[in-house]
Amino acid sequence: MNRRQFLCGLTGTAGMLAGCTGRDESQVNLGPDTKLAIEETQIIADTKKFMSTVDYPQESGDGLPQVEFDAELFQPPDSPPEIEFRLTNTGPQRLFYVGQFYPFSRLGSRSHELLLLPELNPDRRYQAYGAVDPDGPQSRDGLIPDSNPEDCWRANGEPIKLLTGIVPQLDTGETIANRSAILVGPNAPCPPAETQILSNIFSIGGARENVTELVVKLRLESDFALMNRRQFLSGVTGAAGLLAGCIGRDESQVMLGTDTKLAIEETRISNNPDNLVTDDDHPERDNASPPEMEFEAELFQPPEAPPEIEFRLTNTGPQRLLFTGQFYPFTRLASQSLELWLYPELNPDRTYQGYGATDPDGPQNRDGLIPDSNAGGCWRANHEPIILSIGHAQRLDTGETISNRSTILVGPDASSPPAKTQILPNVISVGGPRESQIELVVKLRLEQTLL
Repeated sequence: MNRRQFLCGLTGTAGMLAGCTGRDESQVNLGPDTKLAIEETQIIADTKKFMSTVDYPQESGDGLPQVEFDAELFQPPDSPPEIEFRLTNTGPQRLFYVGQFYPFSRLGSRSHELLLLPELNPDRRYQAYGAVDPDGPQSRDGLIPDSNPEDCWRANGEPIKLLTGIVPQLDTGETIANRSAILVGPNAPCPPAETQILSNIFSIGGARENVTELVVKLRLESDFALMNRRQFLSGVTGAAGLLAGCIGRDESQVMLGTDTKLAIEETRISNNPDNLVTDDDHPERDNASPPEMEFEAELFQPPEAPPEIEFRLTNTGPQRLLFTGQFYPFTRLASQSLELWLYPELNPDRTYQGYGATDPDGPQNRDGLIPDSNAGGCWRANHEPIILSIGHAQRLDTGETISNRSTILVGPDASSPPAKTQILPNVISVGGPRESQIELVVKLRLEQTLL
């Protein structure tokens, strides 16, 4: 899967999942059609490599800064998204020279297209800011809009703050944190540029000693993009295939049309790059150990409706992060031949899910893409689907299973019946965006019969 699809937060040494309040989710909404995700966080101790362009007369000391940094996204209801920054002292007790909204006092991205409006801590009476415009709102509440009428959470003004420095003393293991609302600048385009960099500088031990930069790289996704027809998000499976069946019955076939039967011939899961079904380039792989996953697929035949397939993936290893697409565990929308198309069900608890048709004049929701009848003796899609190419990072406990179900249709321009063998492939990663890549594959068999 394209590395830009993985939405995750990485600390300076280890990864941390970016999520919504109470849930491990990897992206939030900056507007109805604009998703925001943490792509990377960094701790930079070498001033020569700083993102910021300010001159630093004294460079960092030798060695690592002995801190841990992470960031997490939150989506309050009917409000702009928020980001929380957390900095932990992993070294001895020390003084930290920081700004008033420590640990992250910057009020905007490097492009100035995104603004950060930190929460005010009542215990930190020195915190305050207003708007650059003297006639504008002079409080945080006044700067944050009540709604997003432009389909974009846009600030009511440009914030201004008093440049004060604070010197808290942190014990070993102590963490400091602050949270900010994320808004589009009052004069910035909406949506902003795809990549946004947040950076903040502080010192440890002295005002100009051990100068360290914290960086958060955000990614915005604002356009629905057709799944790359040549990108085979696949998998190969060592586990045994589950018998395909109808609801409540152990049957091996469903009806794709009046005289076309569909069955699961095989499911496979593998992390062996020599056995890939697809021809994608996967430069980073960790295939030293088995995938420790179980994968199965099952067919269902709803009455007077197209057949459906359910994909289930179970973690048989330790608790891990799974990096996949928004319709996890199986986000692929088409067979390898592009003759069969999958239309995933929308989960109301996964608000980031959505898709429409490639034709801008066609139906822009799932119900409009699925036909009401099998005219011509074949369940044929009204249009090819198009989805927002975003990824998802999901934490799985040992024994935990994730699943999704999709409607199976013949492509709008495909032959009827399609070829006898159809391959459904999908790629996921375990542990990191490009680590331990695993392919899931379902091999379908079509049989043409006269009823």
